[in-house]
Amino acid sequence: EKSVDSSQALSLIELAALLKYLKVFISVDTGPLYMANAMGTSVVDIAGPIDIYEQPPLGDKCAIVQKKLPCVPCSFVIKTARFCKEGHRQCVEDISVDDVFGAVKKLSKKLYPG
Repeated sequence: EKSVDSSQALSLIELAALLKYLKVFISVDTGPLYMANAMGTSVVDIAGPIDIYEQPPLGDKCAIVQKKLPCVPCSFVIKTARFCKEGHRQCVEDISVDDVFGAVKKLSKKLYPG
């Protein structure tokens, strides 16, 4: 229904307080996503180039959005790619709002049937 950009407005403690009360947190694969996941908040991880099996969000309250491309994964926790080796960044640019919204709807149906 409504999105909130709090990237410059909250401390980590304030962010944790906000994450606790969300029904779903949508994020790229970053620290706040794992904070929300650890607090039991449903998460949608926009994975892009990462290896989703290396350190995925845990539990049944998460969904991962990632394009199936032959060059994915190319970014790993230990060795993070700063630039697209293929020169196209399709793994990020091809993820649409509909892809993310579809993941939110599917996760919501699973967690809140009816």
